[in-house]
Amino acid sequence: MRTSIFLFSLVFVFSCETEVKNVDSCGDSLIDPSEQCDGAELGGVTCQSLGYYGGEAACATDCTMDLSGCVAAGRCGDDVLQEDTSEACDGSDLGLTTCESLGFYGGSLACSSECSFDTGDCESEGFCGDSEVQSLAEDCEGSNLNGQSCQSRGYSGGVLACGEDCRFDHTACLSVCGNSVVEPDEGCDDGQITSGDGCSADCQVEAGWSCSGSPSLCGTICGDGMIVPGLEECDGANLDGLSCEAAGYYGGTLTCTGQCDLDWSSCESAGRCGDGLVQAPWEECDGLGEGESCLSMGHFGGDLVCDGCVRSGCLGLMAVDGGYLFTCALDHQGNAWCWGLDSNGQVGNGADPGSRFPVAVTMPAGVHFGVLVAAKNAHACALDASGNAWCWGLNGSGQVGDNTTTDRTVPTAVLMPASTSFLQLAGGAYHTCALDTTGNAWCWGDATYGQLGRGTTAGSFRPVAVTMPPGVTFSSITAGDFHTCALTPTGVPYCWGMNSQGQLGDGTTTQRLTPTLAILPQNVRFSDIDAASYSTMALDLVGNLYTWGGWALARTTGSHTQPLIAQMPASVAFASVQGGEFHACALDTAGAAWCWGDCNTGECGTTVFTDLIRPVAMPAGTVFTGLGLGAHAGCGFDALGALWCWGVNSSGQLGDNTNVNRATPTRTYWP
Repeated sequence: MRTSIFLFSLVFVFSCETEVKNVDSCGDSLIDPSEQCDGAELGGVTCQSLGYYGGEAACATDCTMDLSGCVAAGRCGDDVLQEDTSEACDGSDLGLTTCESLGFYGGSLACSSECSFDTGDCESEGFCGDSEVQSLAEDCEGSNLNGQSCQSRGYSGGVLACGEDCRFDHTACLSVCGNSVVEPDEGCDDGQITSGDGCSADCQVEAGWSCSGSPSLCGTICGDGMIVPGLEECDGANLDGLSCEAAGYYGGTLTCTGQCDLDWSSCESAGRCGDGLVQAPWEECDGLGEGESCLSMGHFGGDLVCDGCVRSGCLGLMAVDGGYLFTCALDHQGNAWCWGLDSNGQVGNGADPGSRFPVAVTMPAGVHFGVLVAAKNAHACALDASGNAWCWGLNGSGQVGDNTTTDRTVPTAVLMPASTSFLQLAGGAYHTCALDTTGNAWCWGDATYGQLGRGTTAGSFRPVAVTMPPGVTFSSITAGDFHTCALTPTGVPYCWGMNSQGQLGDGTTTQRLTPTLAILPQNVRFSDIDAASYSTMALDLVGNLYTWGGWALARTTGSHTQPLIAQMPASVAFASVQGGEFHACALDTAGAAWCWGDCNTGECGTTVFTDLIRPVAMPAGTVFTGLGLGAHAGCGFDALGALWCWGVNSSGQLGDNTNVNRATPTRTYWP
């Protein structure tokens, strides 16, 4: 019907507006009664005049209208929504619009003949703002609150309002936190206004908690991955950053139980410091066992502690040396210890009349020693880190070097030569000598036999320079009771002082007031030298022993005025040599000790009580890293600092807390 009307209208338009002629002829540009158009003559018809939104009309060869250009532009009623036109819809094409998208609560949207929305069915379902409360979609409508109030909504008070979305606006409603009633704005209300119990001070459920009921009962949520401090140690995989290693264990895997408690069992199986078990290789100790001490651990002494499962407090040794009936040692921290006879203050602690075990020397404030010697009689000396000398004990001949003859009971500073530092020390019976950093020798004390080496028998109460041979320097120095010897860097020996037993090695028994060259065996050079009271001994470059003077010769009885090779044990080479009073000892390259000389009172560390003219080994297994000999006694220490002494013990000089002579090495005592 709609199409018929359109065609009638088209014919009517054409008939009314077209120039008329009596004969039909299509193509003459005149619209005849039977023609809709003719050529370019369209009779004033356009796409727009026909209701289309655009395009261009044309005339077909049979003088009918060609509207294909108009149809492409579209028009209302073609069931196609033209989005760039005034159409909201077109027939069944509503785009994406629905009643709900237009704000209605339901219904079926339609399209009118004018291509606009027909919302009649939508309006039957209602919308916010229609003054009616739609019970399924709205709380309220304007001032119509549907009989509700803040109180009916569960609040304690306030003014209820209706929002623009027709939902209740509770902004002006009031909640009272802490009244044991869970109100709408509250996650919980346990009747308190404090946090930390699951329901916060503003009545909200705290993280890691769950709350239920009114008043609220709250509990932690184990398994939510959130740790509640004070109530949960962990939660699932959340271990609060802890691990076995972070807690000090040596391994294992820390886990969390279903009750949110940490499970340390795997860690504990790996162990840690403080569990009472020594876990190798991480621990040296874990507490101290019964009877465990520095002494039992093989050290010189000290107070053993187990701190952080590492042992500390024990003392090793750097040096030991013996004088007449007393002994001194230097620990690895640079502190001196002495024991035995203290007739002239040689123990060095300022007051003790003597001790049968090591006692600490009273160290100068801030000073630590690096070199220590106990002289042949009753004084001792040491060097500090700066090369300054300190001495104590007998000082009747000025051997302490403080420019007095007053005995000193604690270490006393030697009056050092200007701009001079010492590297080595040597102590005789009543004199002391040192080497400085340039290889020059200095001596002080008694010079009755020329042992100070400065060309006179006049003593000195402070260091004086030895008269050095032209072009000669020394690399080591040693002292007997009344003589002194030194080695050059090339291993050549020089000696001076008393020579009654040939101890200077120059082929004579003539006293020498200055350094005198000893007679060297052909093609021999020495690597080490030391002196006993009246003899001297040295090692050549391959470890053979040479001796000269009286006693402690390890060759034959009697005296010898020049170096002679000793009767060496088969396949043994010595690494160091030490002289006592009338005996001497050496360490071989394996650390075993060998002794000779006057061994009648156990001073050679063997069960042989006689004079020995060749080195005899101490009991098997006796291995030392250092030796020090005194009058009729000797001591040696091992790598850990354990100190062993033997020989005469009349004044406790062996340090074993007795006065019993010892024929073999015996451990010193630690109080």
